[in-house]
Amino acid sequence: MVMDSIRIFNNTLIRLDKWYVDINHIYIAMNESVGNSSIVYNPGRRANINVEVAIAYCRKIIMDNNLQINLTISEQNKDLTLAFPINDNKTLHLFFQKEHNLVLAGGRSIFDGIYRIGKVKSMYTDDNYLVRIMNLQNYHKFDYIVEYSMPNIHNIISSGEFDTAFINKLIYVPPLIYDYGLDGANEKRLINILTSFRYTHIPRRAQLIRNFNKYGINHRNINYIFDADELKGVLDETKIMVNIHQTEHHHTLEEFRVLPALLRGVVVISENVPLKETIPYHQYIVWCDYKDIITIAKKVSNNYSEYYNRIHGSDSGLKEVFKTMEHKAYSRLCDVLCQHQQ
Repeated sequence: MVMDSIRIFNNTLIRLDKWYVDINHIYIAMNESVGNSSIVYNPGRRANINVEVAIAYCRKIIMDNNLQINLTISEQNKDLTLAFPINDNKTLHLFFQKEHNLVLAGGRSIFDGIYRIGKVKSMYTDDNYLVRIMNLQNYHKFDYIVEYSMPNIHNIISSGEFDTAFINKLIYVPPLIYDYGLDGANEKRLINILTSFRYTHIPRRAQLIRNFNKYGINHRNINYIFDADELKGVLDETKIMVNIHQTEHHHTLEEFRVLPALLRGVVVISENVPLKETIPYHQYIVWCDYKDIITIAKKVSNNYSEYYNRIHGSDSGLKEVFKTMEHKAYSRLCDVLCQHQQ
């Protein structure tokens, strides 16, 4: 790689053109100039295409409003300020939150963060969901928290366990990583039913795949696709996606999987979730319990055109739902960034 310049900060951070590498902690950061502003972001161990949504909003807001700020967007507990150029801009720090917080007692990784007993009732027992907060230190360290899930936000607010200052840091930015496009015509969708399980050995996933095979349901699983264009190509060839929870305890909707599929004209069947009414597009998902997945998958597959037209047809309101979601996310981020410069 041709190096435009190299600078060393505290003997750990090296600049390679616009990329910064922390030798001690093995992470990278990208410094991007946008007008008179700088955006520094850290994609984590692998590029997270959903972080790019927040970055894209911020680019547009900076240019639309001629802002002059430094902005960090991180999904890890890292100090990215060293990667900024020397200037007089104010700095705003955003943390990209990507965890489930609607978790039942007994769920794995509860003790990796902090939790409070919430007010939302379990779908299956008399228990309440916990409010699991991973990386709590970042809710105090960063100026704002970019949150992908309205159920997560509602679970925090309704619990009564978090003060106004904590709640006011939350910014809802759904993973609208694509334009809503139906250019993949039905006859070109050769994948009948798709799952996107990275780890297929997990018991609930393994059982579902066995059942697909047992009942002769045409199915394909993909994993390790982290490139937005490659994923888009697969989704544009897909008729139906099936989404289930990884465990019996973690019940926040897997929106990083579901929403991109809907945006590309896929019919989504999902295992039921709590607080589904808080999800702006919940009416455009086929919901069912885990035990009924195979039955519903057969029904949707046999009546695909009917379900497709109901969700994505000319009389569907889904396109307007997506426009409203995008407008609200842009407006909220715009308020935060513009207020910060004042």
